[in-house]
Amino acid sequence: MSKLILRRESDGGEVSLEDSLVLKAFTAGGVTNVQYLEEVEGYRKIVKVSDVLANVGGMSDNLTVTTDLNGETIWVNKNRVSGVSENNSLATLRFDGSGSSPDSIKLNTTAAAWNNAVIAKEGGFSYVVDSFTAAPNVVVLDAAEGDVTAKFTSGVFFTVFGEGDANDTIFSVVSSAFTSTTNITVTETPIVNASAAGYAWVK
Repeated sequence: MSKLILRRESDGGEVSLEDSLVLKAFTAGGVTNVQYLEEVEGYRKIVKVSDVLANVGGMSDNLTVTTDLNGETIWVNKNRVSGVSENNSLATLRFDGSGSSPDSIKLNTTAAAWNNAVIAKEGGFSYVVDSFTAAPNVVVLDAAEGDVTAKFTSGVFFTVFGEGDANDTIFSVVSSAFTSTTNITVTETPIVNASAAGYAWVK
């Protein structure tokens, strides 16, 4: 657990917040706002600070950057998100509000992209999936990823998540090959939706 040491916008006084209690940081009226949970009763509060938004977000390993429905930058505490839903390809994050009424944020990105951002924040590796084929059971990674076959050696397990896979499925690698794309042959038959898009996450 770490602390965010900030300066209050009104008088320049120091504000110290446990990063585990912070819900989100955003800009409103040209001022950086930090929403957090009160430590004792768990009600949401907001403090306006003079610190630059990017600096606030960079103070904690818990805060993950994304954009809200209006396209504004927002930093969200990934550990305070209790659920992610999606409507018309746009994600909504729900917070555990403790003593407060439920709260949510609509994002200008997909649920898969949010999950990908969290994985990256936690130091994991994820790769863009272009397509699936049922025979011979191949997951095709985007050509822009380059040759990542060393990450997908025989016997490695990886998770595919996002719009392209009907279920967040764990696959076992049979073999992989790099041509103009990276083709990962797996033991299972991929179950796909009409849109083959998503991410492959290697632990």
